[in-house]
Amino acid sequence: MAAIFDSADIRRTWQVYREPGEVAEVRILNAGKWLGTVSGYFDNEEDFTKIVSELASDPDHPVPAIYFTINPVSPDLLARAANRTIAKAKNTTSDADIVALHWLPGDLDSKRPAGISSTDEEHDAAIAKAYEVRGRLIELGWPKNAFVLADSGNGAHLDTKINLQNVPGDVALVKRCLEAMDFLFSDETIHVDTTSQNPARIWKVRGTMARKGDSIQERPHRLSRFLEVPETMETVTREQLEALAAMLPEPEKILQPSQSIGGPGFDPGAYCQAHNLPVHHSKTWTDPSGTKCTVAVLEQCIFNPDHHLSAVIIGWPNGARSYRCRHNSCLSKRWKDAKAIIEPGADSFDCIPTMDLTRARADAIEAATGVHIFNAADDPSQNEISEEELNAYSLPAGPKFECNLPKDHFIQRFMAYGSDISDAYIEYWFAAGLFALAVIADKKMKVELKQGTIYPNLYISINGKSSLARKSTVVDKAEAMLCQVKPSLLPAMVPTEFSPEAFTEHMSDYNHATWVRDEAAGVLSLMKKDYMRGFKDSLMQLYDSKPFYRKLRTSQRKGAKTEFRVDDPYLNLLWATTDASLGANTEQNDTLSGFMARFLFFFPQGNKTKWLPLEEGTAANSIFESVVRDQLAEIAAQLQELHECQAMHFSPEAARYYTEWQRIREQEWTASNDGNAMQIYSRLAPTVIKLAMLFELGMPGFDPSSPIRAEFVEEACNLVDSYFMPTARAVYDLVGANAEKNVIDRIVAYLKKHNGKATRKEILRDVKIKSTDFGEFLSTMEESGQVETKTVKRGGKGRDSVYVVLLDTGNVGNVAKVAKIAKVAKVEEIHSNPSEDKEGKKSTLATLATKATFPIMATQPPKPNSTAAKEDPGFQKFRGKMKKRTCCLCGRTFPYDLTYHANGDKSGYECTTCLMHGPPPEPEKANPQTKLEAGA
Repeated sequence: MAAIFDSADIRRTWQVYREPGEVAEVRILNAGKWLGTVSGYFDNEEDFTKIVSELASDPDHPVPAIYFTINPVSPDLLARAANRTIAKAKNTTSDADIVALHWLPGDLDSKRPAGISSTDEEHDAAIAKAYEVRGRLIELGWPKNAFVLADSGNGAHLDTKINLQNVPGDVALVKRCLEAMDFLFSDETIHVDTTSQNPARIWKVRGTMARKGDSIQERPHRLSRFLEVPETMETVTREQLEALAAMLPEPEKILQPSQSIGGPGFDPGAYCQAHNLPVHHSKTWTDPSGTKCTVAVLEQCIFNPDHHLSAVIIGWPNGARSYRCRHNSCLSKRWKDAKAIIEPGADSFDCIPTMDLTRARADAIEAATGVHIFNAADDPSQNEISEEELNAYSLPAGPKFECNLPKDHFIQRFMAYGSDISDAYIEYWFAAGLFALAVIADKKMKVELKQGTIYPNLYISINGKSSLARKSTVVDKAEAMLCQVKPSLLPAMVPTEFSPEAFTEHMSDYNHATWVRDEAAGVLSLMKKDYMRGFKDSLMQLYDSKPFYRKLRTSQRKGAKTEFRVDDPYLNLLWATTDASLGANTEQNDTLSGFMARFLFFFPQGNKTKWLPLEEGTAANSIFESVVRDQLAEIAAQLQELHECQAMHFSPEAARYYTEWQRIREQEWTASNDGNAMQIYSRLAPTVIKLAMLFELGMPGFDPSSPIRAEFVEEACNLVDSYFMPTARAVYDLVGANAEKNVIDRIVAYLKKHNGKATRKEILRDVKIKSTDFGEFLSTMEESGQVETKTVKRGGKGRDSVYVVLLDTGNVGNVAKVAKIAKVAKVEEIHSNPSEDKEGKKSTLATLATKATFPIMATQPPKPNSTAAKEDPGFQKFRGKMKKRTCCLCGRTFPYDLTYHANGDKSGYECTTCLMHGPPPEPEKANPQTKLEAGA
């Protein structure tokens, strides 16, 4: 049975929305014939949590909803019902009883009949809209930590921290901000509620049920809950609120008699069509006076084409019209300014001759209106760029890797172990941990589908641009740990020197084999040889764990075996190489045949989140190594007891989620008409099952007879969507690239080495071809959209420079995320049996956090003693970084950022030793030279 309340979220409601000394009213409307309105006032967290939990957990008196006043209430009202509730309350909080306005309450809900709950589709659309609105407001300069995002049960709440007084002017500002949000973000499906403007607004208590009407399958009752809460709240300034309110359009006076207010209605869509203004979509909007208007959302702003989907033209039924763009640089622009550009010869500017929009005329319009015009007919090349813009340009970092497995999962612990000994990309350690589980699984588990059987073996390729990525370190550590845990793996590993014949013979001797290469360039290069053409077909067949038979050429050795059978194959691959090597040693047929689609590619393209120097001393060890090794050994021992392959099954929730995910993704990729994407997806879809099996295997207390949980299927689907799909597409773009033979590939490779930009002269010096030929290659690349040329004007202070800028080639962004596919419970923290803990350690303390999985919240640096230091931003930044590298529990410092820690009266950053074993009894004095050693 689903939970009907969550006391943790109830308590957190007080912690998030109340400061010490503030009072809140708890209220229940329509609590029943004998209860009426229930109300009470609270000034402390404990009583608030206790009473609300009791009200929410009463199965005999389910109430529609439990509310609290989002803004603080006058402490005098505590005398009405102090830290308790009363029935049939006659007096509740009024607007005059609010002491301050601390929150801008955003309520996003679907448009549906009153008195009923939302469908899952409507519910998810509202939450997706809340994320969108938050992103748009952050683009306007609002602090990203000013927002509390919550599920209201039927939609979404986006609550923004403000600091205003309960006076008419500030109340009106809140009202205008909500009306502006309604105008900017509401659409035909989801709207921003403007009625939540009053100071005494009551808000749903998180962790309590929202019950509108009856709970039916299509429209169920749901729990209100927190989605995202910043560790430290920031406040939106009054100026930022005023800027948002200024975006609310008003009818503007029209100078031409034919367009005066009171005339025929103005149709912005028809006007845009008549003047060749691309319209993305149109919508209706009810202005604050209750008048319905038509809004045309433009593809780009009239004043700045870089402002995409931010500008609108609004038409009122009485002929009035308005223009708005939400970007700061365009906030002052109005209809008359827009009309000056759209219709340069209009009567509004009789003092200026009617002619083409030349730069001279544009300057005259600018002088009359203050409007800067970008697109005069005789303007110089639009490809000019400032030095500041050029310096700010860089290639995108590619898809971001995030792992949301439980803290005590083997992979999470392996990632923490790896992060402790090396500065390799964190996704490499995820890949190695995943590979270790696939090898240890040893074909002892499977999922049987109608279409065939899925085993948990994997082909993994980790790729990086140089040795600085530390690929070999990860591969070597994973291989060493596997051989320590299971020594029998060593002879079963594919030898370094191989041929198709030797590989087939090895697989015949060792059906369950592991192929590890810390540099796979040689293997890939050999596979391009003619005599190796059929070898990739064998690898594809082995990936599916299908038995195969090979008859080799007659050996010259008398009595040598020439026929080989592999009846029970189980092959796992872990290869590492550079992106340049991968591109040069693959060909188009590798994508068409499906060979490359069978790999999971780990291809980080941004900067590493951690750096460790080369230092004198012994090899780095980690106190976590034994913990991780022991956990892997326990998994191996448990599987060794299984005498045959165990069939695993999905839970009903997992099956529903996986089915719906497949349906949506297949429709999306089929509609894209992208052949590569469709092929990659066709292989990644069953890979979700492999990942889900391995995620289950890596949990403490793994039971192969238990169903695969929905949260692990969802995590596998999320990884495919956000990481594996875009990285595979990025790798596909590399296929066949050869910088040594192909001039265009060489130009692209040079630009990638130099952060996506270089002068023509620098590139020409590298490619070493004639200038005329180089110009032809460059023109081809510009026409295909690979590059752009930009001119940096020096303003007489030197010769102008022509730069070539790479346009996001080989960097694939995240796949657009769709709304949540199914209602799936969150992963609960799973604890090992305390009796099995070694040396008295709690297993829950070994839940190791890493920078890739848990956000580090920056703390404010302490105030320096000197006045000069206070005013020096560089010094402040340095102190802030050092704060992140000093453990608040043991006092030691480290050459990398630590994990954020907040517990009781201590907060700051925590080293992995204290995270693992707790703080030392008597913290020693911090020593910058201290090394993290085993047993420290």
